[in-house]
Amino acid sequence: MIRIFSVVVLLNVVLVVSSCIHDPVFTPIESPADLKYLPDSLSVQVGSVASSVQPTLSGSRPFTFSLSTIPSSGGNIVIGEDGVITTNDQLASGKYIVSVVVINTSGSVNFPDVYEVRAYDPVSSPSQLVYTPSTVNVLTGTSFNSSPPTLQGTAPFTFFLMNNPAPGNISINNYGVVTSTAALASGSYALDIQVTNSIGTETFNGALTIKVGNTAIPPSNLSYSTNYMTIDAGGTGTSVTPTISGTSPFTFSLTSSPDGGASITIDNNGLIRALSSLAAGIYELSVRVTNSAGTADFPDTYTITVNEMQVVTFTNYVKPLVAQYCSTCHTTGPQTIYTNYNNASRDINLILDRVQRKQGSAGFMPKQAPPLNTSQIQILKDWLSQGLLQ
Repeated sequence: MIRIFSVVVLLNVVLVVSSCIHDPVFTPIESPADLKYLPDSLSVQVGSVASSVQPTLSGSRPFTFSLSTIPSSGGNIVIGEDGVITTNDQLASGKYIVSVVVINTSGSVNFPDVYEVRAYDPVSSPSQLVYTPSTVNVLTGTSFNSSPPTLQGTAPFTFFLMNNPAPGNISINNYGVVTSTAALASGSYALDIQVTNSIGTETFNGALTIKVGNTAIPPSNLSYSTNYMTIDAGGTGTSVTPTISGTSPFTFSLTSSPDGGASITIDNNGLIRALSSLAAGIYELSVRVTNSAGTADFPDTYTITVNEMQVVTFTNYVKPLVAQYCSTCHTTGPQTIYTNYNNASRDINLILDRVQRKQGSAGFMPKQAPPLNTSQIQILKDWLSQGLLQ
C-alpha cells in the first residue's frame, strides 16, 4: 500500500514538473532604426574640441558606429563607440554635414545627413590693413577708386576716414574701397582709416596716400609679390594684386601668353586669371600697362604652370594601394573586400574619412599601421572627383 502511494506521488511530481517546461522564447533581432541626435548640430570654435550628445537609437544591441560622409573634414571629425561625434582642434572653419552608419548583428544601416558641425574662426579685432599700392598718383580732374584692401580679423567690418582731409571728395565704403572725385584739388592726401568690428576698433595711420597733380606720371615698377602660380589641368587660379607706380587710372593687357589665348585674362587691377580651359604647359606672360601719360611694357613678369591631370583608375592606382596598405583586413577575410571595385566605389567616402582620421583615434585606418601620406590620400580624392573610373 505504501509503495502504491509512493508511485502515485512520484508520477504527480513528474507531471507537475513537465507542465512547467516551456518551449524556448526567441527575441527577434531588429535592425538599427530611428537614429537621432537632440540637438542635431554643433557649433565649435576653430582650435577647440567639442562633442555631440549621445544619440537615441532603436534596434538590437550591441551597435557599432562609423561615419560614412564628412566632406573635407580631413579626418578631424570622429565618432565613438557610443555614437558620440567629436571634433578635434585641427578642424578647419566651415560647415560639415555628417552621415552615420550603424551596424549590429542584423546588418548595417546608413543614416544620411543626421548631424551638422559648424566650425567658426575665433573672433579677432581688425589688424594689418594693407592697400596695394599704398600710394597712388591721380591726374587733376580725374576720379579714382582704390582696390579693396587686405585685412586680418573677423568680418563684418565698418570703415571710416579719420579727419577726412577732403570731405565730399574723398570717401570710403564698407569694403574699404577709397574713392576720390574729379573735383579733388591738387595735393597729397594721407588717409587715416579706422576699422571696427564686433569686438574692437583699430586706426591705421597713413594707410593710403592719394597724390593729385597736373602732370601725369607714366607707368613704372610693375611688380607681383608672388610672380607665379601652379595649378593642375582643369583647375583655376588668380594672381595677387600687383604694385605699380604712375598716375591712375591704368589699363592692363597681356602682350604675350603663348598658346594661352582666352584662357588667360588680366583685369584693370592687374589681376591675372587662369581659367579651367587652360591646357597643361608653362606660360611666360608679359604685361602692358597704359595710362594718360603713356605705355610701359613689362616682359616675362609672370609665369603660370599647368600640370598634366593624372587620370586615376581603380585598376591602376586604387587597387594596388589597397593591396599594399590594407591587405591584413580588406583583401581577404570577414571585412569588406576593397580590392573589389564595387565595394570600393560604394564606400569611397567612408574610406576617405577613415584614412584621414588622426592616427590612434577611433576608426583610424590603416589599422595598427602608419597613416597614408598626402599623395596617397590625394589618389583616393582624385579617383572620387574624376568619377570613380574603373
